[in-house]
Amino acid sequence: MLVCVFGPLHIVRNEAVVTLGHQETVVLARLVRDLGRVVMVDQLLDALWSAPPRTARKTLQGYVHRLRRVLGSDSIVREGDGYRLADVAVDVDAVEVAIRESAQLLSQGQVRAARDQLRREQATFRGDPLPELVDDLSMIGARRRLQEVESRFVDMLYDAELAAGNHLAIIAELEEHVARQPLRERLWAQLARALAASGRQSDALQALSRARLVLATEVGLSPGPQITALERAILEQTVDVH
Repeated sequence: MLVCVFGPLHIVRNEAVVTLGHQETVVLARLVRDLGRVVMVDQLLDALWSAPPRTARKTLQGYVHRLRRVLGSDSIVREGDGYRLADVAVDVDAVEVAIRESAQLLSQGQVRAARDQLRREQATFRGDPLPELVDDLSMIGARRRLQEVESRFVDMLYDAELAAGNHLAIIAELEEHVARQPLRERLWAQLARALAASGRQSDALQALSRARLVLATEVGLSPGPQITALERAILEQTVDVH
């Protein structure tokens, strides 16, 4: 049983995808956000209704019951006047493990093993995390944390690909990433390294120029020392692609 949060929230049971109704999704998302901690009933009611009806508590019990039928009878524990999610795997945990283990493999020079592990985990990401809760202000922090985890994963993946010498193969992917997240300097630097290592020094410098323009236009900032040093290294043909 796996709760998947990178993309529309759903559950994978016996390799089959189980989708939930919106209200069950709201309840499960709150429990996942505070995984291992008790979420008070009043907090869940506020998440479900702007003005909870008189039958709200009974209706909530129905949502919890349906979630238990999918996740397992012991998956949601009642504690006092609240509920706690227990013994449920969430995909973000597997991603965090992949990041840590791949970083260790890279530090040990096991580049291919790190790259392969990250590529296997890449299918976890299916779009913006929890898009059905984009208007829920209480989930802003949780969604931002998931986005940060995904960014760390992407950074690690392309560090591994560069170290493995797969420069040409990742250029198109990196171009898609910088198009979606144009303010992330590390992605621009990885793209420029991939281009330079593929013999496209001019394109690499153009990519870094675009990075400068985006940063100046969007946030009024100059690029950090990473971009400046990389530009100089490309001009001097001393760029380190790893």
